[in-house]
Amino acid sequence: ANQPRDSSPHLMVHFALFSLGLAPLYLPTLLQPSQEALLHRSIQTWGISTLRQQIHARHVAKVAFYADESAVEVLDSNGLQRRVAIFPGVAPILLQDLRSEKLPFFVVPERPQAPSVVLAFARGFVSMLVVILVINALGMLDQFVWGCMIAGSVLNAVSEQVASACGAAGAAAGARVAEGRKRHGEAVAGLYRALGALSAGGAAPVPP
Repeated sequence: ANQPRDSSPHLMVHFALFSLGLAPLYLPTLLQPSQEALLHRSIQTWGISTLRQQIHARHVAKVAFYADESAVEVLDSNGLQRRVAIFPGVAPILLQDLRSEKLPFFVVPERPQAPSVVLAFARGFVSMLVVILVINALGMLDQFVWGCMIAGSVLNAVSEQVASACGAAGAAAGARVAEGRKRHGEAVAGLYRALGALSAGGAAPVPP
């Protein structure tokens, strides 16, 4: 008979060990649940009333409130963490209980949601379509297209002029830099010649 197969590597190892005849030795390990699963099963689910009782019994070490006041994360005195669902009206009552027992608490800051590029593009595209439909309904689509073509040609001409001006400015700056380097080289060469004449015992050049 065909047996169901699982693609996970963990179960593939189990099947391989069974096929090798190691089932009697490996069966207890296979049937034993994981420690993490047992830990989650052992954690008792708390309600709002149970949470208040545990706060006053000093079995709570720390409480974190979500900014939307939909739930709190509770760390008990045994180091176990659990989430308790609440509603906004309960938050002030829990705060009063925590303050009366002098237990630490804080608010989990909300993560800022970055705007989606795809969503922004879709909104802009839809807005553009709505504008085009309105212009078409007013019978001005031909004038709008013609105006866009004129505006595009003007922007193209302006961009070409700006690029030409930037190129000319860059060329002028390059020429000035080259001229400055040339003058610097000539000055350094003259200085070396004057120093060479002085070291050879010649008279120093008299400035005019």
